[in-house]
Amino acid sequence: MKGYKQALKEHGIPFDPELVKNGQWEDPLSGYLATKRFLASQNPPTAIFAANDIMAAGVIDAVHDLGLKVPEDVSVLGYDDRDMARFLRPALTTVRLPMAEIGSTAAKMLIDCLEHGDSLMDSVYVPCQLIVRESCGTIK
Repeated sequence: MKGYKQALKEHGIPFDPELVKNGQWEDPLSGYLATKRFLASQNPPTAIFAANDIMAAGVIDAVHDLGLKVPEDVSVLGYDDRDMARFLRPALTTVRLPMAEIGSTAAKMLIDCLEHGDSLMDSVYVPCQLIVRESCGTIK
């Protein structure tokens, strides 16, 4: 959310809380229900970025159940590149996380904290990779 708000600010776009819906982390139904609310609004979005691939699966189902098409009517993007992402129809565009690097960085931070009394950092940057599949329109 912090990165989203920062990107909006950098591009002169005001934050609109109506464009953010909270859901249950490992529950595709929460992505499904949020999407139905989004698409029933007066100005429905043409793209939805879900917090993870499980919720994105629910987004795709809701779009289809409303008689719309992914990506022609609504582009869908997930986050974490789970194995199932490439098997969804259409295959899910997602952000791949470097899980091994995340784990080793977290372990190093914890060891440094325990051995040297270092304080834990609020956040650490690890590079991610956009995996473009069929659920988004052409990215230019």
